[in-house]
Amino acid sequence: EELAAAALLGAEASFLGQIDGEIFAERALCTRVAGLLTALRPRAVFTLDPYDKADHSATAQMAVQALEIAGLFWETEIYSSVSPRGDGRRTDMIDLFVNISSVIARKREMVRCHHTQVGSEDGVSAVLERNILLGKLAWCDYAEAFRAYLPLMGRRWNRKAGSVLMELM
Repeated sequence: EELAAAALLGAEASFLGQIDGEIFAERALCTRVAGLLTALRPRAVFTLDPYDKADHSATAQMAVQALEIAGLFWETEIYSSVSPRGDGRRTDMIDLFVNISSVIARKREMVRCHHTQVGSEDGVSAVLERNILLGKLAWCDYAEAFRAYLPLMGRRWNRKAGSVLMELM
């Protein structure tokens, strides 16, 4: 399912031999991820909501640890998604919204790829309801929400900070 969703983006997915729901931020795995990050030298790393599920927390922590091991922590922006509940709880954790209204059809296609998680078309619509809630908070039709690992500011170390997501706006 994840491979199909990645293909829609023209992206690659690597599972590093890990099983969904059983991921831990062990040193050996963080070191493997650090090797990938060293090769990629990303401008930003996006990870899962660390408050959503235990393996999402481990994945978020792994990203931070891997950047540190790779020596890229202070030059790479780190964001985690924020998944507020239907009643709006946890919206205080949002640092930045990204308007995804222009790509919502593509997102719907990607969500459909995860049929074991969403089931029917009603499940797909339920997932997108979160984007509608976030859109209301961001004054647009559909939005995604992110929390920055480091505080957002105009400039940091002689370069724009927070620029990856802010450039999408």
